[in-house]
Amino acid sequence: MENKRLNNMKKEYYRIINDNEKLKGKVQLSGAKNSALKLLSAAPLATKEVVYTNMPLEMIDIQIKMKMLTDIGAIIKRINSNTISIKWKDGCPDWEVPSKYGSVRTSLLLLGSLCSRIGKAKVPLPSGCQIGKRGYDLHIMALRKLGIKIIRKKNFLIGKKIANKNANIEFPITTTGGTENAILSSVINKGSTIITCAHTRPEVRDLINCLNKMGAEINIIGSGVIEINGVKFLNGTHHKVIYDNIEAMTFVACAVVTKSKISIINFPWDDLEIPIIYLKEIGVKFKKTGKEVLVDATAKKFGSFNISTGIYPGINSDMQPLFAIMANVCNGNSHIIDNRFENRFNYIKELNKLGLNTTIIKNKLFVKCNSKLVGCRVRATDIRGGVALVIAALTAKGETIITNIKQIKRGYENFSEKLKKINININKLQ
Repeated sequence: MENKRLNNMKKEYYRIINDNEKLKGKVQLSGAKNSALKLLSAAPLATKEVVYTNMPLEMIDIQIKMKMLTDIGAIIKRINSNTISIKWKDGCPDWEVPSKYGSVRTSLLLLGSLCSRIGKAKVPLPSGCQIGKRGYDLHIMALRKLGIKIIRKKNFLIGKKIANKNANIEFPITTTGGTENAILSSVINKGSTIITCAHTRPEVRDLINCLNKMGAEINIIGSGVIEINGVKFLNGTHHKVIYDNIEAMTFVACAVVTKSKISIINFPWDDLEIPIIYLKEIGVKFKKTGKEVLVDATAKKFGSFNISTGIYPGINSDMQPLFAIMANVCNGNSHIIDNRFENRFNYIKELNKLGLNTTIIKNKLFVKCNSKLVGCRVRATDIRGGVALVIAALTAKGETIITNIKQIKRGYENFSEKLKKINININKLQ
């Protein structure tokens, strides 16, 4: 039944009609996908009930992850539209995670948390957006340093903890998922662990904050350095998921391309320092009042920009599709360098169908400004690339049809409904 529902979602599409109307009103952000998935991976570590608030429960990836937890013994109770409680049927999770619902990229994190809690795990190989090479060798390296033996068997990874020991994990490059797996696999341990070249972006800090409330002893002791003193067990907790900074940037981009003014509620200002600096430099104005930010993108002309993606607090690779479409309304040509994924520009082929004028040379994207976009039928190739198509459609002449919106719904909650609230003519159809 579940697979049938997901297959039906593939047939859904967005129809967006450009009415040449300015955006207006307020939009409420959801909890961050990139944090919520990691927090769900931490749930098997708890010996008592965990309650998560601000959980984006309508996202497909979140729903898949929750079904995986249910299949290993979780009792998940939905308290309201964004709050769940999780406890374990027999006080402890099972060690084998089935793959009948498919997989998500963060399935790999269950390898660390289950090995930490019960000493063994079997998880499906990770999937996720097809945006270039996304290996898991650094995850395996970290787990092995912690005394966990890892083997691959068909489409699964199997881990078994054969030793409790101190570990120094030094990543050759900064890795978000590798950092998170190293944390999850070392919190229940007899020894201490030092992680260097760790990525301490907001989602990682949110995971650390949650684990510390459960009784872990984790400290960020310097730039890219995390120290973990292992404990015997973790308790339950109540934890609120942080707000989604990528979603915030998505609505900022909507305002920029339409040269409009909108308010974004629960804007994660502190997590977006560098992107905001770039946007202010090209002419976007921001007014912060408490938890609400007014985005004023009504300038007659925007300056061009040259940006590179990088580790936090730099511009996240997830944001570059948003900058790519904003570049079209700038006064001058822009370029974007993606230093993380070699195929992160796959979505550009679909934007080109709408009329965006671009050139790609290796990991650098050149965007010629002021291309006249015309609506047509396009396909979402991944989460952020799909959202870039939605934003492009806001300035494309006529009607735009976006198919494969399951990709967008993997990482955005009630997206079309939120867009309607700020005066966008969008409908979700089958």
